[in-house]
Amino acid sequence: MKANEKVKEKLVKNLINFQERLNKNISFYINKIKEAKSVEDIMYYKKELLKTIINNLPLGHNHCYFCIAKDFEIFDMCLFCPYAYFHKDCLSEYSDYTKIKDAQDKLLFCIEQLYYKNENYDKIKYDLKTLIKFENC
Repeated sequence: MKANEKVKEKLVKNLINFQERLNKNISFYINKIKEAKSVEDIMYYKKELLKTIINNLPLGHNHCYFCIAKDFEIFDMCLFCPYAYFHKDCLSEYSDYTKIKDAQDKLLFCIEQLYYKNENYDKIKYDLKTLIKFENC
């Protein structure tokens, strides 16, 4: 299937806008990490950075060649979509898109719940010899 140049141009424009917004967000969190005074602050901002990246994956209709080609405002015409032919209607609970979005949500949940839990690292006393000892177990 040959790509429609107008659709491709719009997709590229949308992806460039996405990239610029994401780069601003990434820069914001990197600067927060640079300014951080504690490991806890670093961990907090790194967690927020991870969540921002995961939340902003270019998966929406503005970043889909086929949605742009159909000039969709919402996913209401997936029935005639070439992508849906192979992957099912995006809004179907069994579609590949839904599976990807579910995995994104699960990863986001795991980062939120597990990556950093507001622990205070000052409470832990360890030394390099102890760490090396456990690594060799």
